[in-house]
Amino acid sequence: GTTTVQPATPTEEAQACDAPAAPQAKAKAKAKAEAKAQAKAQAKAEAKAKAKAKAKGKAKAKAKAKAQAGGGGAPTAEDEETEETPVQVIKAEEPEATQTTTTTTVVAPPLSAAEIEARIVEAIKEHIINSMRKGGQGCVVAQHGKIVASFCKPGWDIDKRRNIHSCSKTLT
Repeated sequence: GTTTVQPATPTEEAQACDAPAAPQAKAKAKAKAEAKAQAKAQAKAEAKAKAKAKAKGKAKAKAKAKAQAGGGGAPTAEDEETEETPVQVIKAEEPEATQTTTTTTVVAPPLSAAEIEARIVEAIKEHIINSMRKGGQGCVVAQHGKIVASFCKPGWDIDKRRNIHSCSKTLT
């Protein structure tokens, strides 16, 4: 496996140093996405509640029409009161709205093992590329018995026989 390494720009090298800042940015983005999802879920719930209220209102209107048809058309005091129920439905939705303010301060969960490993691999690759730029031959890093990162100079191969952390010149 030959790998041609593109010389990195100074900014790329600087980014390698700033790697610890990445988890925070990731956590922030995650929290933002979660807050967005929460808002979406709430909007859905509210729409559902409104639809329910509407259906209730329709049923009441039907009952009212029936009563009017049978009761000479004069709406009774009870019928008059039922028209105010939509206001009560809106009031019932309020506690849900106040809840969302607490959910926006969601602390991102700790990184999973896979995420940590991926970051380690990235850091290793960065390190290998930098060492090769300084004339190193590249190397292999074995983690949990499997090779996670390997870069070798053209003409060099990974010494797989001993699972060692280096490249060796293959004699042809």
